[in-house]
Amino acid sequence: MVVQAVVQQFFREQIDYTQCLVYYYFDNNIRLCSSVDEIALKDVPSMLQLVAFHSEDRGKIIYLGHSLGTSMALMYASEYPDVAAKTVGLFVLLTPAYKLTHMRSPYRVFFPFLYPTLEVTNALNVVQLLSGSNTRNITRPICLSSVPAMILCLNTLNLFLGPFTQIAPESIPIYFNQIPGGTSLKTVSYLTESTRGRFRKYNYGAGRNRLLYGSDTPPEYDIKRIKVPIYLMYAANDWCVTKEVSKILYIGLPASESALEEVVEAVECAIQHLPDSSRGDVLHLYNTLPKDVRYGIYEISNLNFNHYDFLFGRNSKTLVTDKLIQVLEKATTFH
Repeated sequence: MVVQAVVQQFFREQIDYTQCLVYYYFDNNIRLCSSVDEIALKDVPSMLQLVAFHSEDRGKIIYLGHSLGTSMALMYASEYPDVAAKTVGLFVLLTPAYKLTHMRSPYRVFFPFLYPTLEVTNALNVVQLLSGSNTRNITRPICLSSVPAMILCLNTLNLFLGPFTQIAPESIPIYFNQIPGGTSLKTVSYLTESTRGRFRKYNYGAGRNRLLYGSDTPPEYDIKRIKVPIYLMYAANDWCVTKEVSKILYIGLPASESALEEVVEAVECAIQHLPDSSRGDVLHLYNTLPKDVRYGIYEISNLNFNHYDFLFGRNSKTLVTDKLIQVLEKATTFH
């Protein structure tokens, strides 16, 4: 039996995991807020250990992650390669949020301006932007007031995720009852670092970095250390996680011998059709991942499919779920 450990999608992760717990002791408030890598190195191992304990299938767990859930998987597998290899049989990463240097979303324009803000908020011990409930209390009256308002809100969101979406009109009210979610400033900091081509531990500042890491700057996660097979899936028209990013990651992983020949052929073919400016990134990622963990890579070429359509798209069953079932069946047979 194979147990699937599913790390929730981008905003659901933020709602459940990266919001801050606030405790008040007289005049002092202690804010506890996790960064993405703290979740990856503490919560994810605990979750997987719990699944392994109750399923008695240690080493056969299939971890399925989307967006930030993929970042956590890569961090966990890089930091604890031996433990991960004994616990997880396969990582399936949808729209992997690795180094987002090719992000086409307008989000990327704002991220460079966030560093001064993050420095101020860290100094003031401010760790959360808005809670999920507060954010939705603002957006619901606006976005759910009428059909034109729903469409306007959806189109505004799509400017950041990709210009096309497969979200059915009748599901828009459900959509805006779940998003947007709140987020922590540490999560924003991680995304800011990613757009600069960094995949490293949280930056606490030179003083605390020296105590925690032994250097003024946080160390990078080394994905070459990963020992668990990884399968990547991405969309050609995803503005948040572009195919250049996915292939850069995949090229950097070690490749599974059973899938290596097929994968090399597919990636080399894809490289030939990429602009010259992207080929260096593709080769970089492909060469970074160890060859013995490259389990497979799959592109959703439908241009009307963006970052959130993996979760909410009307054709997600055909384009995503059916393919995932094939991958999972192959993985369970292999195990």
